[in-house]
Amino acid sequence: VGATVEFGTTVLVRKLRPLLDACPWLHVNFRFRDDLASLLLHDEIDLAVDCAPHTHRSIVASRLFREKYLIVASPAFLAAHPVQRPADLERVPVLSVDGEGSWWANALRSIPLPRRPGLGRVIEVNQVHGMVHAALEGYGVALLPKYTVLGKIGRGDLVPLFPGLKLVQGWFCVYQKRTNAAREKNRAVTEFLSRLDVSEFGDAISTPGARAGRKSRRRSLP
Repeated sequence: VGATVEFGTTVLVRKLRPLLDACPWLHVNFRFRDDLASLLLHDEIDLAVDCAPHTHRSIVASRLFREKYLIVASPAFLAAHPVQRPADLERVPVLSVDGEGSWWANALRSIPLPRRPGLGRVIEVNQVHGMVHAALEGYGVALLPKYTVLGKIGRGDLVPLFPGLKLVQGWFCVYQKRTNAAREKNRAVTEFLSRLDVSEFGDAISTPGARAGRKSRRRSLP
């Protein structure tokens, strides 16, 4: 099973154990990285749980969860670089998984054109996990999946910015080759993931049928 580093370590490893207990015949290895397309196409993994679209004609997708994003920074960074409105992003360093800042494209499209900023200084951190830690250390403003920073916001280690801004949501999907989707092991993992309870993450990760305002039991989050 392939997954992004942060989703794999934060969610998948914690949630997949009951499936393996119920299906002792199922052997699962984990491959966590942010570029999963080549692994899937070359049969190095049987399926991928990914928030990036896989568009090759041989791949089929099953939607799992909506994923919310937040723009955050550390209190120390904000004390030195006040950020009060989106236009302020033009004059402060921002963190991105790529040097061009395309990671921010959907977030910037959420800001109406007259107020949409450019990114003045982009610091490349090529993994989400690394961006979380760079934001904590005050390197810049970060755009991050909400589930990766819930605990840190709750403890005051990171501060969410622009709470009134509705950022474009992403989707986590199961991707697999069309020719492999009917195999018993693929079906077992896909069906288990489609029923996964992620209510502890609140609205940070939500299933398509989740009701707004649903109460949930939350574990201590990283």
